[in-house]
Amino acid sequence: MAMLRLSCGMSGPAGRAIVVAAAAFIFSGCGSTLPSNQGGGGPPVAKPMASPTDKVGMGAPAVLKARAPARVISTEAWTFGREEGRVIRTDSYRLFTTENESILTSRMPTFMEQALDAYTSSLGGLPRPPVPLDTYLMANRPQWARLTQSLMGQQSDIYLKIQRGGFTAQGRAVLYDIGTHDTFSLVAHEGWHQYTQRTFRQPLPTWLEEGIAAYMEGFRWDPDFPEYPNFRGWANIERFDQLRKAAQENRLVGLDVLLSQAPQELLSQGGDGALTFYAQAWAAVHFLREGEGGKYREGLERLLRDAADGTVADRLTAELGVAAGRSYLMRRRGPELFRVYFNKDMSAASKEFEQFCRRAVSVGAKEKIVAGRSPVTNGE
Repeated sequence: MAMLRLSCGMSGPAGRAIVVAAAAFIFSGCGSTLPSNQGGGGPPVAKPMASPTDKVGMGAPAVLKARAPARVISTEAWTFGREEGRVIRTDSYRLFTTENESILTSRMPTFMEQALDAYTSSLGGLPRPPVPLDTYLMANRPQWARLTQSLMGQQSDIYLKIQRGGFTAQGRAVLYDIGTHDTFSLVAHEGWHQYTQRTFRQPLPTWLEEGIAAYMEGFRWDPDFPEYPNFRGWANIERFDQLRKAAQENRLVGLDVLLSQAPQELLSQGGDGALTFYAQAWAAVHFLREGEGGKYREGLERLLRDAADGTVADRLTAELGVAAGRSYLMRRRGPELFRVYFNKDMSAASKEFEQFCRRAVSVGAKEKIVAGRSPVTNGE
């Protein structure tokens, strides 16, 4: 039976929506809906991202290439109850919205398409979704609550306990306006869940699924083309602040512990353990991408491709036995997958990860985070 994934994205001060993200796990276990395109073929794989501000000419002063907005195929009237809205269709999305905030409505089509480009290229070439992705963005919480009841039926009570932001279920994002910047980050976070639910044939482990969703929250508006986002995984002040707080209080957990944690259990314990889980999951993506001279990056790219192709369980079964493959698909946590794809020596990897986290929050790091640059390496 297909499972639902619930989570919430970026937040305002003090990690408000991040708490919602953790709370959502209580109700769903952050599962994944397998796509309908299982077996045979598959959509084309995206090419690595090009520089968002490619410049032409050598020797002469640089000239910026104009950035084209996303192609809006159509904009049509859409009514939900008494609420007047519209559905905006792009190449990859259908955006159903009652939102009237001008920046959100004008920039969102391009933002979503650029986010999808980041999903399919920033961590290696991955397939495009086989169908357009449906996103509902309501102007306020009461509208969102009524829509949730309409879409989710008897399950709606679970979702209505979410206090801020929204959720993703069966490849559909159901969100509402939580402030301009936070809403864009929320859309980027939930968009990753939409993408994997509709595109991947097998789910990622929980820590990686949520870590990448947090990684995708990071963006900065292009200084040369202010209506266009540049997605930068490090540009996430709130995840950074929580990581730094946990490091200062000596509450960072070992990598082996992180791989086995479930946010719903952490939330039930009180405190900010769930916030730290998200911060360390975010840091883990950066660690696998650039830590230790990039030695884990190939494994990360292979794991993502295998999840898209539906061969993760087969690889675990081949290396660790049938029980390991079955257990992974049921639980999506534990160190076994990490040992197969990254490092059999969990003790050594955990030490590397802790050192990476502490370096990421060292003196002077926040200035780089604000700029969307890596505090660990010279890259972005």
